[in-house]
Amino acid sequence: MSLHNGAGFLMCARIRRCLRLPALPLCAAGLTLLLLAIGASRHPYFQWDLSVSTAIQEVSHPAFHALMYWSSYPGNQLNAWIFGLAVGIALILTRRGREGLVLLAGTSSGALVNAVLKVLVDRPRPDETLIQVWIDYPAASFPSGHVMFYVQLFGFLCWIAWRSGRPVAALLSGVPVLLVGPSRVYLGAHWASDVLGGYLGGVLWLVPMIWLQQVLERRSRSS
Repeated sequence: MSLHNGAGFLMCARIRRCLRLPALPLCAAGLTLLLLAIGASRHPYFQWDLSVSTAIQEVSHPAFHALMYWSSYPGNQLNAWIFGLAVGIALILTRRGREGLVLLAGTSSGALVNAVLKVLVDRPRPDETLIQVWIDYPAASFPSGHVMFYVQLFGFLCWIAWRSGRPVAALLSGVPVLLVGPSRVYLGAHWASDVLGGYLGGVLWLVPMIWLQQVLERRSRSS
């Protein structure tokens, strides 16, 4: 094998490693999101949505209400942009410039994707005649923007912490992702299917963010 051919082979192998993505899980998530979106565009809610909302809202302890409210607070409209920008800048200032730029690009583009999906599906928010609605939002319901944002932001931070050998920080970063879904249902802002769509959409955007970060790291090491 000539030197030229050998270098070309190594380059192709490197590209294949960079492009390696969990294709089957991503396809499954994408198909599930598509089916949910079609169903949500045709039905204001599913029967199981109502059952889940009723069950969660039956918990009436003040501490639980406070937990659900504050779990959603960082993702409330302008708060999400401020919080995401602050985290991205903090990463850049702590010599994690690539991570900060990927996070800022990922969360901002993810917000655009969420807005487009909301317009396409155009599902109404939960009706206060059916469940308790603590906070009323003007935008369409599917998928949950809070959940997508949390998966992208905190999921990315969780991945960074895990790779850096900080399991406690990774665990703490994952807690908001787990809490935001139930909080959106409890507050009457979304149906459970909206939340599920948000988790799926968030994962579908988080994986390319992680992939891009890995590509940038490899290019930095090889330069």
